[in-house]
Amino acid sequence: MIPLITADGEAESGEQWLVPLGPGIGQVTGLGAQPVNFQAAYYYNVERPDGVPKYQVRLQVQCMFPK
Repeated sequence: MIPLITADGEAESGEQWLVPLGPGIGQVTGLGAQPVNFQAAYYYNVERPDGVPKYQVRLQVQCMFPK
């Protein structure tokens, strides 16, 4: 899980950056014969423009189809 650090070069000073930082966990397991990747992460936005939430939560479920 990779948080996206973004910048807006046209924004006002102090409003240019979004910098998330935080932990995440993940596990690949099987649901029957189907492997599934479960991931969860919490990011606190240590630098953020006005109007952007203080944190982000990311939940992901990925079905895997190995050959």
